[in-house]
Formats: sequence, structure tokens, C-alpha cells
Amino acid sequence: MRCITSCTFALALAALLLYSLLGPGLVRAQEAGQQENLAGPVRIDRNLIAGNYSLFVEAEASNLSLGTALVSVAVLNAATGEPVPGASVEIHTIHDVTGETGWATALPVPERPEIYRARMKLENPGAWDLSVEIDGPLGREATVVGTVAIPQPKQYWVGSVVFAGMSGVLLCGLLYVLWTIRRAQKQREAANAT
Repeated sequence: MRCITSCTFALALAALLLYSLLGPGLVRAQEAGQQENLAGPVRIDRNLIAGNYSLFVEAEASNLSLGTALVSVAVLNAATGEPVPGASVEIHTIHDVTGETGWATALPVPERPEIYRARMKLENPGAWDLSVEIDGPLGREATVVGTVAIPQPKQYWVGSVVFAGMSGVLLCGLLYVLWTIRRAQKQREAANAT
């Protein structure tokens, strides 16, 4: 009984010490404020005129998937404001630093024929320049949209410290239990020998 009480006390003391060192303010996996120090806009909302097309482009770095951007393009007739059906929309990207390029075909949204959407995987963090190319009944046009910033992944070392600390506490507890069992066995052997 004394061993169980001692082990429980040691574990509770270790947990309390770990909590007081790290505190609830430092141990956070994900929260809304984790994208604080970004270089450039994370989101683009822009109305553009490209030849005979009126475009509304929305590009946003995903909060759920690292290195992903969702790009939506509304394609309208610049003269009438009506949707342009059957257009082919491509989104082109270029990384500001590395020069890495990419492209994706934006597919029409079934319930909104004027909106074309593409999900792009942009591997490198940093600023990516976006341009849109439209090929439709009103001709072929291309225009530069702007820059979307893919955030640098954050390193969460606090979780590693907590894991190492708890592993150490569990190992110490295991060694203490083994030592206590061995000591009790030796005491029983000594008592049986006499």
C-alpha cells in the first residue's frame, strides 16, 4: 500500500511540476492566431478587367492544409455582366524567390456556372504570384492577379518537451516500482531464511 501511495504522489508531483513549468498558455496545438508573422497577404480579393472579361478572383491560403491555396475565379462578360459559359480557366503560379512554377485548370462549380475553382498545392512557403488565363467565346486573355503568401510551417517543440518529460516520469515510476518489488522480495527472502 505504501508503494502505491508513494508512486501516486511522485506522479502527481511530476505532473504538477510539468504543468507549472509549461503552463496552459504555452501548450497549444493550433489556434486562430498562429499565422501572425506572414510576409504579404494570405488572401486576395480582386476585381479585374481582362479584355472582354470581367473577373472577380479570390485566392486564399488554406488554414487546414499546409501549402494549399484555394483559387476561385468568377468569369463575366465585361459589357453585359452576364456569366460566360464554357470558358477554360487556368491559374498559373510562380514563387517569388525560387522561381518554381505551377498551374492548375479551374473547374466550373455546378451550381454557379460563372465560378471556376482550383485547389493548388504550393509546396514552398513564401509569396506566390498568381495569374489567370481565360480562353472562351469572347477570346483568349491573361492577367496578373496578385500575390498569395503560403505561411512557413511552425515548429512545435513544446509537444516534444512534454513527451520527453512524461516519458521520463513514467520511466522513473517504472524503475521505482521494480526497485520496490525487488526490495520486498529480498526482505521476504531474509524473513524466510530466519
